[in-house]
Amino acid sequence: MLEIKQFIYAFGRHILDREFLFDNPDYQKLVSTIDTAGFNWLNFDMKQDEQIRLFQRGAEAAASFLLGCDADRSEGSLSFPFMP
Repeated sequence: MLEIKQFIYAFGRHILDREFLFDNPDYQKLVSTIDTAGFNWLNFDMKQDEQIRLFQRGAEAAASFLLGCDADRSEGSLSFPFMP
């Protein structure tokens, strides 16, 4: 029974996230996803090795996202292809 409640809550959370992105299309280009397959977002007793693996996935996703932008070294700022 607990798994069904978790599924329903997670489903609602995802729907609200997608609705926000649909209503605010500019944010679609500012948000990336992290592959969290194999991890339970309600596991508050995650072992350290799992935490490290999850952190590594987040770091890889962040690096991939940031590599989609161009560094303007002359002005010391970042220029994203999707922003003016």
